[in-house]
Amino acid sequence: MSLWLYDPFRAASSHRQYNPLNELAQIERQLDHFFDAPSQQLRLRDHAGQLSHDENGLKYRIDARGFKPEELKVDIEGDHIVVRAEHKEEHDGESVHRSFIRSVAIPKDIQKEGLKCDLDEAGRLVITAPKAGLPDSQKRSIPIEFKKSENQESK
Repeated sequence: MSLWLYDPFRAASSHRQYNPLNELAQIERQLDHFFDAPSQQLRLRDHAGQLSHDENGLKYRIDARGFKPEELKVDIEGDHIVVRAEHKEEHDGESVHRSFIRSVAIPKDIQKEGLKCDLDEAGRLVITAPKAGLPDSQKRSIPIEFKKSENQESK
């Protein structure tokens, strides 16, 4: 019988380079699974928000499970979207109070007037906004004014 000593650096000295960021990426994927899971299991990132900003516009998702629509409030404050939620309940001498406030900056190329909020049955609040710019139906031509320079006018 032989005893092998555990060498934690043996894996790092192999032909593949050890990268601790790979482990963090794996943990993040596992946490994302809990956030996006449709079941009612315990979610590790309660009320976490996911922001995506691409060529279609802005999309901000928040897990607001456990809050009624009347307990949620979404405001625009300057250049920020602010989401507030507050839930209070009391029964049998026990009281519960949950609240959160989330704030995210609105990128410069997003239409503030086009913000829209949706809440589904699973308690996911989705805030969307289109990119700024004219829609195809509102395109217009911009006239070009031709001005003669002063040198040409005197000739």
